[in-house]
Amino acid sequence: MRRELNRKSNTYNRTVGYELIKSLKADPENFRYDYQLYEEYCRGFDTETLRPLLRSENEYIRLHAAEILAEGAPAWVEPFLDEAVRLLDDENVLTIMCALETLTYSGYGEYYLKLFEALEHGEFKIRHKAMSLFDSRSDIVYGHMLEYLKETGNLRYYECISLLYNHNDLQENEAILFLESDDPVKRKFGVIAAGKLYKKFPGILKKAAAGSDEDIKIYADEILERIRSAERRERKKNKKHKRFF
Repeated sequence: MRRELNRKSNTYNRTVGYELIKSLKADPENFRYDYQLYEEYCRGFDTETLRPLLRSENEYIRLHAAEILAEGAPAWVEPFLDEAVRLLDDENVLTIMCALETLTYSGYGEYYLKLFEALEHGEFKIRHKAMSLFDSRSDIVYGHMLEYLKETGNLRYYECISLLYNHNDLQENEAILFLESDDPVKRKFGVIAAGKLYKKFPGILKKAAAGSDEDIKIYADEILERIRSAERRERKKNKKHKRFF
């Protein structure tokens, strides 16, 4: 859904954007036009109109604004990264999750430390969201993160990202060491690595699903279910294909 802003349009009618914001403020709890407002920003509506919404005293206005920001293209999200950091202290879990999503488009620096901190948050949904965000980053992003963590001397997080960055060359025991670590953050990266290694070492993920750490068990079960679903779709596809021959 992410799109770049069209800043070249000289004929864009900004009235629609202002009307949507007016509607949001009038009934934030029942506002259902987030995507339409997001589209207005993509068409050229002034993104600075998001800032007062992100700072609103109303919980639902902040949530809607955070959801829109989380969908934005990196080029227009960047000026709002400090707003996203501030929202990490929000009372609404969904708003915090949107803020974490926004920070993944930060250019990799100190903002990524907030994602590491979220792995130890008191709320399960936030820890789970942070795990999924680390899981879905590319090797290019992992590489940038490693550079930053090396420069700042953060060995704990450096080892965690190294595990994901080098997952193609990992041996089974290396991932298991993380899964069995006394460090809860390292255990989380262990199960993420186990998912990436499933085709090579399927037993690691099954071991994670049978462990005592609830965060790890739930995440491992979700990965296993996605794998099973993909396998079922593939079998169904092959079965359908055979009927034509």
